[in-house]
Amino acid sequence: METISQNNLVEFLNNFTKIKNTCDHTKFKGWNNWNPSFEPSLVKVGQINQEVTIQNPDEYWGDNVLIKLNEYPYAQCEIHQCPACQELFFFYNEYGGHGRQKRYRLIQKALIDIESIVPTQNCQIILNSYHYAIYKKPDLTFELSICKPIATGVDVCHIMTNKEVQSFKKEGIAALEDRIKDMDKNYSNYRVKSWR
Repeated sequence: METISQNNLVEFLNNFTKIKNTCDHTKFKGWNNWNPSFEPSLVKVGQINQEVTIQNPDEYWGDNVLIKLNEYPYAQCEIHQCPACQELFFFYNEYGGHGRQKRYRLIQKALIDIESIVPTQNCQIILNSYHYAIYKKPDLTFELSICKPIATGVDVCHIMTNKEVQSFKKEGIAALEDRIKDMDKNYSNYRVKSWR
């Protein structure tokens, strides 16, 4: 398996299928301290390696707190996987006044703030094979591409506006329906890449 980082974490989660009826990790939806019966089965599969831009986030604890990869502690977290159910966890060592504490949090794709990802290569945000894809680029722009069956096939590409990114975050791919139709109809007005 490829090592997981900020570049491919969302792609991995897009293709992830939990093995059902194996584990119950619900107590790790928010950060939780190490549990002796829990940790030994986990395997390190990656590392987030981003610059910390916010050292003391406003929100930290809680099952539904957004995952922001540019904030402490996510920016330097290890990624561990449960071999039984295949779920992924963030892991870091907390060194507060209480001494060392090992902390884990279940990685939930729906809570990852895509704007906090700082990739070093194109990072897949969403993919519907042979239809459309959205990538976050190292320059922090988002690119929408659609597949068009012309000749051997082409990708029609568009750098999303800030308004489109915000709409996509709120409404999903449905927010880009008009743009996708325009890209399909007026593809010569966009950047086109041949599959060859």
